Amino acid sequence: MNAEEKELRFYFLESLMENARSGNIDGVEEVMSEMDVVGLKPGPRSFHGLVAAYAQANDVEGALQALRKEIASGETPLQETFVAVARLLGRAGLRDRAEKILGAIEGANLDTRTAWVVTCEELFNAGYLNEANDLFMKGANGGFRASEHLYDILVEENCKTGKHGVAINILRSMESRGRLATTFHYNCLLLAQGNANFPDIAEDTFEEMQYLRRESIPDTKPDTESFNLMIQAQTRCDNGERVHEVIVLIGHMTELYPQVKPNARTYALIVECYVKFNFMDEAMRHFRALTKLFPGSLHVLHCDGKHGDPLSLLIRSLCLEGRIVQLVEVLDLMLQEGLKLTPRAMFMNRKGRTLVSSWIEPIQEEADIGCEIDFVARYIAEGGLTGTRRRWTPAARKDPNRILPDYDGYRFSPPVEKSYKQYCSIKRQEYKRKLIHLLQFEGVYALGENAREEEYTAILERLKKENVRKRLSDVRKPKAASKLSVAEMKEELEAQGLPTDGNRRLLYQRVQKARRINLAKGAPLWMPPEEETIEEVDEEFETVLAKIDLRNPRQQYRRKCFIEGVGLENLYKENPRMVIEESDSEMEEDAEAEPREVEGHVVREDEEEIIQPVDGGEVDETTEASKTTDDEDEEEEEVVEVSPAVVGNEPASDNIEGAYKPLTLEEKRAELAAMKFDFREMDEIEEIWGWTWERDLQAQPPEIWTRKREVELSIQLLDKVLELGGSPTLSDCAMLVRNAMKLPWPESVVTLIRKSHKCGHKFGSKLYEDAVMSCLSVQENDAAIAILTDMEESGVSTPNELLGRVLPDN
Repeated sequence: MNAEEKELRFYFLESLMENARSGNIDGVEEVMSEMDVVGLKPGPRSFHGLVAAYAQANDVEGALQALRKEIASGETPLQETFVAVARLLGRAGLRDRAEKILGAIEGANLDTRTAWVVTCEELFNAGYLNEANDLFMKGANGGFRASEHLYDILVEENCKTGKHGVAINILRSMESRGRLATTFHYNCLLLAQGNANFPDIAEDTFEEMQYLRRESIPDTKPDTESFNLMIQAQTRCDNGERVHEVIVLIGHMTELYPQVKPNARTYALIVECYVKFNFMDEAMRHFRALTKLFPGSLHVLHCDGKHGDPLSLLIRSLCLEGRIVQLVEVLDLMLQEGLKLTPRAMFMNRKGRTLVSSWIEPIQEEADIGCEIDFVARYIAEGGLTGTRRRWTPAARKDPNRILPDYDGYRFSPPVEKSYKQYCSIKRQEYKRKLIHLLQFEGVYALGENAREEEYTAILERLKKENVRKRLSDVRKPKAASKLSVAEMKEELEAQGLPTDGNRRLLYQRVQKARRINLAKGAPLWMPPEEETIEEVDEEFETVLAKIDLRNPRQQYRRKCFIEGVGLENLYKENPRMVIEESDSEMEEDAEAEPREVEGHVVREDEEEIIQPVDGGEVDETTEASKTTDDEDEEEEEVVEVSPAVVGNEPASDNIEGAYKPLTLEEKRAELAAMKFDFREMDEIEEIWGWTWERDLQAQPPEIWTRKREVELSIQLLDKVLELGGSPTLSDCAMLVRNAMKLPWPESVVTLIRKSHKCGHKFGSKLYEDAVMSCLSVQENDAAIAILTDMEESGVSTPNELLGRVLPDN
């Protein structure tokens, strides 16, 4: 070929490629016709331009016809031509025809691997995952090695779609070709195994990442995403309670800190786990960590409404536990981030009360709205005749303590809520137990430097008495059915929605049957309502208790003993009353002795020795002798088994052969040092993960319940719910107004009535009359007039008698 022919052919090829890049098929064919006119035979590059033009236009048949035309002309297609056709067939999802092209490439002794990789990628990108998997496995079995990108995308997508077996085969092929699986691939497997509800298999995969891979491959070690996927698999598993496995995973994360740091998704998954398994204290700890360390991350906990909407589950669980202060805190954060309150989060019970009022006693009862209710009309309005009425029926659940995610509300009859008053009482009792433990642990030094021994003894004894008195008052048992009167039987049956007609014998049988059914279901037995008692608060005593610091005294002891190396003798010199190895059961023995009924009197176990027979008769000597013998035998057995006690710093006589001698503090520290234990790691999770606010919250005394505080919280909660788009019911508003009437605070009654009218709810005349009379009882005529004005503006007819009471004729 001379220089002129080369220059002319180069000119045609340049024009041909410009048309091919733009997908101009007619332009390419016109250039090829001009080449025939001038006597230039189109070569492989010219036909490649024609095939490329058809590929740019996504014309499969045209590209194949151009390839056949090239072969018929006697030319051998280029590698690029075959790749272009294979890419076009893969983009169209034609796997079978693409395989024929790959066979033609192999027959032409060209590079088949490149075309195979390109075809698999195009099939995957076009959404033909099954076809891409089949073609990939055929090539891999034939000895081809794919690109790293192809391995990664196929493993990831197969794991996302649940094709766990295919992903395993791809990884085996990859490792047989010399590339080992990394953390990314293991995370994909963990995702597939967790989504398939196989957390046990996911645990095996996770342990392989931790221990079975070679230390020289750091890319296979678990990262934050690995822990997230494992926590997700355990949390969303339907088989049994998996919260303990999650706690173990959290422990592993703290051990690997700071190499593995928790992120917002980690905290959100932990909160979801604790909420679903009813561990609300831990759920709120991690929720605060989520909001304080990652501001604006509540949408991660919301999960776009998927997986049970953990944020709504948290809100409902807080209401069921009576944690209204924490509930207001959560709703406030939702307001700051612009989230909305979903309708399913409002559902609480079947009495028409939502989270706005279901935490106010009396709970699980319908509110008095001031007028008679037409139950038949309400039944029809709820869809009773059409079969669309909501049914509150129990669901079959393996774990009765687990909160199941649902759609609009609880699919089962919800458990009985705790009121805010009950929650405060429980927390006060726990707080006093902590104070008892602290005082027994640190002694008089817990009260400050200038504290006296008499003051310490008085406070400790008072705390013990209050704790025992509270436990005795909490023990309530229903009266035996045979001892109930007819009126009491009818009251119990009516409260459970059972018929109350019939004689005493029929009523007795119904009560017994209802109790047996409740025991079989694990539900609490019905108890008559208690009279409301307001606990008197000793402000002076509370001030003394507030001075006691609860910031984890045991950890300070650990620091002194192990990290700073302070010995046992020095600790006793600093604080001679410190009890080192006192167990919780021993510390609670005096304060929480189980009550027992003896001859009609309730006594504690430590008081049984001083109880005398009521009738003054003699005690059976045989019984006393047998008791004495048994006690002596037990003491002899205990002497053999119990290790020698430590008196001061010197052990007791060790004449007993084979007795276990406990290690001293220095020996324990030496053994831990020999095991290369890092004493600086003896920190709590709040220290490791940087929860600086945790100890301050733990040191704060719990709130004391008061009616005024409850009304204030109800107004705050109502405002938050309205701002978040929630819709309080008529029963909610009536319950809040009724609760506010019990206080000499007319402003709150007026405020709640106005908010109820803004929600579109109107009460019966009896409720308005009671509200007006509550204002007049404290001589607040202005508040009564304001209520009447609101009634008139809302279109509620005002009875003349009510007007006469508020505005008497002069």
